[in-house]
Amino acid sequence: MLVEAYLPGREYCIAVCGPVVARRGRLRQLPGPFAFSALERKLDSDERIFTSMDKKPITEARTRPLSTETDADIIAALEDMARNVFEATPLQTLVRLDVRADDRGRLFVLEANPKPDLAAPTAKSTSLICAGLKRYDMSYDDLVLSLLADRAARLFDDRTQSVEHFFNSFNYAKAGRRS
Repeated sequence: MLVEAYLPGREYCIAVCGPVVARRGRLRQLPGPFAFSALERKLDSDERIFTSMDKKPITEARTRPLSTETDADIIAALEDMARNVFEATPLQTLVRLDVRADDRGRLFVLEANPKPDLAAPTAKSTSLICAGLKRYDMSYDDLVLSLLADRAARLFDDRTQSVEHFFNSFNYAKAGRRS
């Protein structure tokens, strides 16, 4: 966390996951990783984050979803950065990047969090990933379905026999049969 003391600029987050995405309950496969929920964190001037643990609850009021009208350049840079990290590493599921801009606006990855908070949003709090879902026409259920469907698609691509065995077992259980 020492790096944060030397990067005085704005702090951003963006999520990235595999290419199978649900919107309004409908699945589609994108040509590459899905980068989404780009937002700026609103931190108090004296607020410190220690090893990614926030001292205050994350609420929508403490985030600013980035707008394609006013923040197109930063969104594009964050999305490119997220996709590059996803493709350059052996990631297979959702990751949240925490990014800080220096005083010249250059972006630096502070953390690639492989286990970000995915709690369902409530009236009192949200997660950094869920706070930006509306811009992508996604609900919390769409996010969960996306992660599950992407993982199943990856397993099907990588281990066809395992997936066939899984579905065959499911069909037997569903029909009340036992093996």
